Amino acid sequence: MTKASSRMPARWTVPLPFRLVWLVSMLLSLAACATQPGADARIQAGHTALHKAGFIRADIDPALLTQAWVRNTARTVEPETPWHIYIEGDGLAWQSRGRPSANPTPITPVALHLATQDPSPRVAYLGRPCQFFSPLPEGCHHTDWTQDRYAPRQAERLLQAMQVFSPESPVIFIGYSGGAHLAVQLSARYPHTEGIVTVAGNLDNGEFSRFHRIAQHNAAETSPTSLPIWSLSGKRDDIIPPALAERMLQRVATNPSCRYHQIDELAEHSGPWQLEWERILPHLEQCSTPR
Repeated sequence: MTKASSRMPARWTVPLPFRLVWLVSMLLSLAACATQPGADARIQAGHTALHKAGFIRADIDPALLTQAWVRNTARTVEPETPWHIYIEGDGLAWQSRGRPSANPTPITPVALHLATQDPSPRVAYLGRPCQFFSPLPEGCHHTDWTQDRYAPRQAERLLQAMQVFSPESPVIFIGYSGGAHLAVQLSARYPHTEGIVTVAGNLDNGEFSRFHRIAQHNAAETSPTSLPIWSLSGKRDDIIPPALAERMLQRVATNPSCRYHQIDELAEHSGPWQLEWERILPHLEQCSTPR
């Protein structure tokens, strides 16, 4: 049976460099507000936060158009200890209605913040294709962060990027917003997946598009999975409201006893969010399904 619970008191706040007013709209991914920082400032703020948290940049093939940062604080950790791999949201996809952004690096990178607070000894953060680059690589095109943001090639880029630090290790994918869609896609491609955690996650773009009455773009369909999923949604989120999150969760997670829907009473789409790993890990472990 799917469950729901209220949030615990928040244990983190958004750092000052990201404390900017922004208007979230998954209909447009993120609509730009007048006070948004430039791409270079957004990139530098992200790099600074990762560096302070002990992350180092992984050596990823530039052709993948993807950047990753890793923190491995226990070099002698048991090989079965899973990597926690965070996948960022859609970022600043749109400058205004119908006008793609020139650079998709997020204003408030929620997955990045969550990764820096994760106590696990193995944590990785994946920016979405073309995020955190300035200037953008030659291969980047605005369709990569707009209508093709959930296309199969984007999941393939992320999968190849993570092979650098986790070629055969067990992993738990954590996806924020649109990053949850890619997390589900990756879990079907990566045989060592032990579970999925979603935060304000778009698990089914068809369901999302019908709810908001918008055209569905080039998105790979998320396949149902028997893997355990912990889904976190916000009661004040009007982009992925709890009722929509519940419908998507029921379609994607085929084992009712291994899906858990936690509702944060105070969170909007951008948060504030926290992941209670002391609750999440036991749920994932008891429902772990051999692949």
